[in-house]
Amino acid sequence: MATPYGLGPGFSRDPIPHWGTPTNYGALQRENISQRFPSTCEWVLASKEYRDWLHGQDHTLFCPGEPGVGKTILAAAVIQDLQGLDGPMIGVAYIYFSTLQAGEQDLQNLVFNLLKQLVPGLRVIPFYLEKMIDGKHEIPSVRQILEALHATVKLYSQVFVVLDALDECQAGSRTALLREILVLQSMFQTKIFLTSRFDPDIITFDALILQIRAHEADLRRFAAGKLFLLLSLIEGVTNVHEEILSKVVESANGNFLLGKLHLDSLLSQRSSQGLQSAFAKLSSGPEAHKRAYDNAMERITSQSRERVDLARRVLAWLSRTRCQLTIIEVQDALATELGSSNVYQDNLPQAVDIVLACCGLV
Repeated sequence: MATPYGLGPGFSRDPIPHWGTPTNYGALQRENISQRFPSTCEWVLASKEYRDWLHGQDHTLFCPGEPGVGKTILAAAVIQDLQGLDGPMIGVAYIYFSTLQAGEQDLQNLVFNLLKQLVPGLRVIPFYLEKMIDGKHEIPSVRQILEALHATVKLYSQVFVVLDALDECQAGSRTALLREILVLQSMFQTKIFLTSRFDPDIITFDALILQIRAHEADLRRFAAGKLFLLLSLIEGVTNVHEEILSKVVESANGNFLLGKLHLDSLLSQRSSQGLQSAFAKLSSGPEAHKRAYDNAMERITSQSRERVDLARRVLAWLSRTRCQLTIIEVQDALATELGSSNVYQDNLPQAVDIVLACCGLV
C-alpha cells in the first residue's frame, strides 16, 4: 500500500515547521471524499485514459469540465485511488486550489505543501531537508524548498501530484508551478493529474485529455438516494419515482450542481401538491442555474422571520470570508455579537438548522 514508511529515529511524523502555510489539504481531502456518493466517479477510474495514465508512459492527465460537474469530488476519488496503490515508495501529494485562497497559494506555499505531504513517507531525511529543519526559525526561499522537493521526490519510485481547480490559481503562480512540475517530470518518475474549467492557458504541454461531465449513472445514483426518503414521506407519489428521477437527471444535463439545486427544491416539499409544483418548475438550458438559485432564494424568504435571518447571516459570512469555513467555524461566527469576539454558547445555532435555513445553498 502507498502508506508512509516512517522516518528514522529522532524524527517526528511531521518534522517540517508550518512556516505560515495555513491550508490543511489533508482535512480538505477528508471533507471532499466524505461528499462522494457511493459508487460514483467509478467511470473515470475505469476509463481508458485514466488507466493509460496510471500504468502507461503518459505523464499528465488533464480533466477539464464546466463548473458544477463534480471535478473536485472526482479529484478526491482519484487521490483516494492513488493512495491505495500497491507498490514500494509511492508518493501522493495534492493541492485544492480556491479563489478564496489565491493570495496564499503562491509558488513558495504550493511547493512547500507538496514537500510537506511527501516527507512523512521517507525512510531517511534528505540532506537539503536537514538543512531546512536545522534552520526552522527562518522561512526558506523558493530555491531551498525546490532543492528539498527534488531530493525528496528522488527517493520515491513513483510520485503522483493531483492539482484540482487549477483555473482558480493566479496566473503567475500557476505558470511558475507548472514550470517546476515539468522540471520534476523531466528528472524523476512524476505523474500529474489536473482538473480545471476549460481554459486554453491552462494546458500548454502534452497531456492525455479526459473531459469531465457528470455521468448519467452517477447523477441517477445521487438523485435516487435523495428522492427515496422524500417519496416515502409523501403519500400517493411513490408511483412517480422514475418520472421524477428521469426529469431531474435530464434537466441537470450533466451538471451535479444543477441536479443538487433541483433536488433541494423537491426535498423542501412536504405535500403531493407542493412536490408537483416544484417538479413543474425544474428547468434546463443556459438560464437553468440562475432560475434554480432564484428558486432557492424564494424558498429562503418564504420561511419564518427567524430562519430568514439565520440564512442571511450564514450567506453573509460565507460570501465575505477569505477561506473555506467548516460548519463549526460557521457556528462560532454566528454565535458572536457585534463589538465582541467572544463566542456565546447560548447563541450557537445547530448545524441542521443552518443547513435547512439555507435551502440547499450551503
